[in-house]
Amino acid sequence: MSFEMKKTRGTIYLASAAIALALSLGAGQGLAHADETSQITTNQAVSQSAATDHDTVTDQANQQAASQSTASAQSATASSSSSDVKAANAPTDQQSAVTDNNQANTADQNKQNQQNNQVQTEDPRQKALDKFASEHVSGYIYSPDVSTANGGYNWFEDGQLFTGFRYYTGTYYWFVNGVRQNAGWRQAWGYTYYTDNDGRAVQGNQTIDGQEFNFGNDGTYYLRSTGYLFDGSSQNGGYRWYEDGKLFTGFRYYANTYYWFIDGVRQNAGWREAWGYKYYTDNDGRAVQGTQIIDGRAHYFGDDNTYYERPLQGYIWDGSPQNGGYRWYENGELFTGFRFYTGTYYWFIDGVRQNAGWREAWGYTYYTDGDGRAVSGRQWVDGAEHFFGNDNTYYERRSTFFTDGGNIYYANGDGNIVTDWQTIDGRSVHFWADGRLDTDSVNIDFGHWSLDQRALGAPEGCEGVSFQMALSAKGKAVPDIHDIYNRIGYGFGVSPYDGFHGNPFGYGQWYTQTVLAAPLAAKLNGAYGVETKDITGAGVGEVLSQLMANNLVITYLPWNLQLNNASNNFHVQLIYGYRDGGFLIADPLTIARGANYWLSTSDWAYLNANVQPVGYGAPASMNVAVI
Repeated sequence: MSFEMKKTRGTIYLASAAIALALSLGAGQGLAHADETSQITTNQAVSQSAATDHDTVTDQANQQAASQSTASAQSATASSSSSDVKAANAPTDQQSAVTDNNQANTADQNKQNQQNNQVQTEDPRQKALDKFASEHVSGYIYSPDVSTANGGYNWFEDGQLFTGFRYYTGTYYWFVNGVRQNAGWRQAWGYTYYTDNDGRAVQGNQTIDGQEFNFGNDGTYYLRSTGYLFDGSSQNGGYRWYEDGKLFTGFRYYANTYYWFIDGVRQNAGWREAWGYKYYTDNDGRAVQGTQIIDGRAHYFGDDNTYYERPLQGYIWDGSPQNGGYRWYENGELFTGFRFYTGTYYWFIDGVRQNAGWREAWGYTYYTDGDGRAVSGRQWVDGAEHFFGNDNTYYERRSTFFTDGGNIYYANGDGNIVTDWQTIDGRSVHFWADGRLDTDSVNIDFGHWSLDQRALGAPEGCEGVSFQMALSAKGKAVPDIHDIYNRIGYGFGVSPYDGFHGNPFGYGQWYTQTVLAAPLAAKLNGAYGVETKDITGAGVGEVLSQLMANNLVITYLPWNLQLNNASNNFHVQLIYGYRDGGFLIADPLTIARGANYWLSTSDWAYLNANVQPVGYGAPASMNVAVI
């Protein structure tokens, strides 16, 4: 870059034509925004020149005055020397005065010499910078004491060396600490620019290091290009991702996969958040798919080119040191608790399958064997026999009667199956050495009301009246029969699988009017101070277990104790006790054998398993426990 200059009294000044700055590009983007603060007018330049002329004239005047003062001093010194010779024999007090005066002059001279030496040793660059700062100069100023680069010219803003773009002689130049730079990439105002070998911001299509870039043609100069562009940056071989000329942060598809960029720089391994999902990029910065082991844990990112993490579920290999490297994950987290796997339940702690041991879950106690599987049935554990159910519930039974193989057992409060004589709920009973209940030692007879459904105005209401008698045996308040059936729901449009089909307060039809065991238990459960449980399919042992637990059983039997499914003899009664191998039954109809009677367990089992309503089918062995 060359500039027209002229000399005036030994000082170099910029010609006003060379320093007139065209500073306004009008409205627009990019560099056009920078014009406002870079204006230096010709008048300002002239004012600076005039100020410099004034300083020069002042310096010359000071030099003349200094010369005259020196001459006077020399003349005075000569006169003084002559006087000293003539006055050699003067009185002593005059000599003392002269000596004091000479010493004072010597001290002043030494002080002046020190000040002169300090001025001479002051940093010329700092002196120049202080001068420009005090004058608040702005523009491209000839200042070789500051920097000799670019012919000694440096850009100042308000007396300070400037870094950034400034408009000068028809284009933009990039300065760093006042020094005009040459070829290179520049960042300003959120955009990217490039200056050529002469330091000018480029426009249009440019080939830089063998790559094509577009910087627009509207006087804004910023980069428009998009993609993975070489800009000489310090990472990834000098490449960064640009989006419409701006350094980009986020995912971009490149070379058949997705990469993550931050301020244009491709990142390597790490977790990423985008579009409301979580991703992971590998050591090469690529988004991963499938199952990946990250920091010792398994994660799943799909296999459909979507790359985001899915909650991992199941028994997954993650290379952990136990159980062959497998652990259980639930919603992407290592799981603690029971999980069903390969036909049974296993217990996991932090994803690791456990082996033999006691477990607590859902308010119950369980035991897992040496392979980690939850056990069921009767099991010997720690020298005692326990029962864990035969219904795939696996929990240990405690303080309860239970049946196994048609026999009745009792598990105490510790879960141990008892033997010998035991007092349970105030009743003394005997158990054989293998834990089986000695049924000959059992005698149960619950006191209850004997009720007649016809007398209560419910000739078809045997289910509700049997429930009333059970409530009386439990010592509960007995509600009106209408209240019970209103709770159950009834009508000819009601299915017996949902409520009472028919009218319990009317008379018989050619088909059966009733409510089946499951909906009966469901509608009455929790009402009137008791619980009701559907035990359809129960055998003798289950019913006797309920009686031993002080529960009564509503049972479905033919009213005449005869099986003829062509006739409408379907009926519901109440089992309220046990004695001598038979059940004590209360009949709300009181036709066949009166209000209460004894029925052998074998006859009861046969009748209960085979009675069927007329007009539709029903499950066999329907019973409801009133607890």
